[in-house]
Amino acid sequence: MHVEAAPAGSERQGGPGGPPHVSLVIPAHNEEARLARTLEAVVAHLAGQPWASEVLVVLDGCTDGTAAVAARFAGPHGPCTLRVLSRQARRGKGATVREGMLAASGAYRIFTDADLSYPLSQLDAFLAALAAGSGVAIASRDGSIARYQRPARRLVTRLSRWLMHTWVVPGIHDTQAGLKAFTREVAEDLFRVQRLQGFGFDVELLHVARLRGYPIATIGVEWQDVPGSKVRLARDIWHMAFELAAILGHRLVGRYRRDAGGLR
Repeated sequence: MHVEAAPAGSERQGGPGGPPHVSLVIPAHNEEARLARTLEAVVAHLAGQPWASEVLVVLDGCTDGTAAVAARFAGPHGPCTLRVLSRQARRGKGATVREGMLAASGAYRIFTDADLSYPLSQLDAFLAALAAGSGVAIASRDGSIARYQRPARRLVTRLSRWLMHTWVVPGIHDTQAGLKAFTREVAEDLFRVQRLQGFGFDVELLHVARLRGYPIATIGVEWQDVPGSKVRLARDIWHMAFELAAILGHRLVGRYRRDAGGLR
């Protein structure tokens, strides 16, 4: 992975053995069947880079063998170090990503899903966008890929896109893609005020980023619908509507103001 530009101070952080230049956060709930393949690919890719990196696997109340799988990969892999964070009680994807992002120490912080449905080679474009001045870089899935989705997931995806694009973040058509990157400063600012613990946290982060004037880069990506999705049609439509109302409510009462403070 090559980045044409880097933020101030990254020369000290970028070298092997130094503080991480990139932190990759992977939330996981009962991913025993898929996690080993994902971590093998992630570690192999990052270990081949000329700068230091870290992977944070954040376990969200797993009841299968996910923790044992993650533990096998914990530790150093050349310039890449893998850490495992775990909690007993399940809190949701939003809370899990938030924990990993605030525990990370990289100059650039990225989160992606445990199914690794986005090729790692595409991370170049995200890092380049951040280095060029964007505070946030988000994946946008090509509409033609929708034909490969299962019908229930396709319906939820289209409905969520319409709701979020219309009411919360106009101009951003794909708020839910599971690959987003942030500079250190923007990540620490946004994730400290993030309040939603479920799947709606993506759009909440983008909504707050817009309120605070952070540039958001949209990166077209290749993507595939990997079997094993946690999407459930009836449940997720109701959750989506509730979380949309929650975002608007939090904004109305001032919880996204810079002086409002974040969750602890």
